[in-house]
Amino acid sequence: MSLFHPSRSRLEKWFTHDELDEDLERHVESCMRCSDEIERIAEDQIDVGSALAAVLEPEPGLERRMETRIEAAMLAKRDLKLLLEVLGSGFRTAKILIDPPDPESRR
Repeated sequence: MSLFHPSRSRLEKWFTHDELDEDLERHVESCMRCSDEIERIAEDQIDVGSALAAVLEPEPGLERRMETRIEAAMLAKRDLKLLLEVLGSGFRTAKILIDPPDPESRR
């Protein structure tokens, strides 16, 4: 461990990878004071709220695309329901022709 600690600006340059320095890296790994300073630099430079907002922000036009997909799904469901009703009516008609309802049950 060195008797002299690097300046904050030198640590910031090393942290942001603007400066490559193996001696400084070894010093930071073995010096608790400089490691703590690196953590403070990281906290100052990383704004978690902004980073999360940037990552979680929906891409442009997402709302309209979702509305379009939902509308298409609802139309497809409506069309399927209509098709099943048409096919079902043939089945119900055939059932009535094959096995007519009991006239006594209609009263």
